[in-house]
Amino acid sequence: MSDLILSTVVLDKFKSIPDSVINMESFWQHSIACCLIARELASYNENLEPEKFFVAGMLHDIGQIILCTKLPELTLKILLDNHTEPKPLHITEFHELGFDHTELGGKLLKKWNLSEFHVETTAFHHNPNLAPNYSLETSILYFADILANTMKLGSSGESTVPPIIDEEAWERIQLPDQIRLSDLKEKIYEAYNETVSLFLQVA
Repeated sequence: MSDLILSTVVLDKFKSIPDSVINMESFWQHSIACCLIARELASYNENLEPEKFFVAGMLHDIGQIILCTKLPELTLKILLDNHTEPKPLHITEFHELGFDHTELGGKLLKKWNLSEFHVETTAFHHNPNLAPNYSLETSILYFADILANTMKLGSSGESTVPPIIDEEAWERIQLPDQIRLSDLKEKIYEAYNETVSLFLQVA
């Protein structure tokens, strides 16, 4: 229950941000999709706690909200540039700012005194092989993010450029052979609308 409460509190805290830079409803839809996918991927590993990944999915792009709030004009420029010349958003951010939303998000969660699990999965979710302690968990969030974008469930401003799949991160997850991606997607689609409706109404 604490994970559910934390997710709701975070959503409520940032719910009133204007849509002038990014569509916040679509942003939270993307985050919720990541929650559901990451939790599902984690459920196939008996050594993991799937519910922890719900919060991880909700928080993974929190740095993007900070950029929209603190640097709205520059962030809008980055988003527009990124759609003109599509490339992974965090790369465009780094070229413009010298840091990206993952680094910013990790620092914010550390300031909030959240666990190292949440700090790391947020800070390295685009580069899971660099995560020092939670590379498996970060790899799960990495693929949840990619799948949410591929399934077009909301958007955090990422361009539509097809991602280059990190084979090392994929191997690390070790999904059972009988798990098919099409079945996983169908399961997520079924849960998505209900979960989005719940969170966007409650928060």
